[in-house]
Amino acid sequence: MVAFLLIGKPLGAQENQTVYNVMDQVITHLYQTKSPQDLMKLDIGQVIGLFSKKKLTILSTCHWVFDVNVPVTVSMMVSKDQKSLPFWIPGSGFIKTTMTVKNSQTTYDIWQKQFAKGRVGLG
Repeated sequence: MVAFLLIGKPLGAQENQTVYNVMDQVITHLYQTKSPQDLMKLDIGQVIGLFSKKKLTILSTCHWVFDVNVPVTVSMMVSKDQKSLPFWIPGSGFIKTTMTVKNSQTTYDIWQKQFAKGRVGLG
């Protein structure tokens, strides 16, 4: 069965919050409050801590948004070389499969999640 993908409006458009707006606010704050040396010392946990739960939800569900006209299984690839999973994957319902994809540079793990007909929002 073939699903048609249609690009939709960002799910975070409610209250005028988009991925762009969320990132712009946090990056502006960082530039105003941190030295270049302090910015280089930030780790993933500290960066995640800069975002409210609401903003993390926007980043987790509004980066890639599309509509499907039938139930679908969405597959995504994550490089085995990546030190940590993108923050939004754990708890999102994506399940790591036993499948992999290889190219001349790296091997990717395949993660999948089923979605109902309608809007799909990813981080």
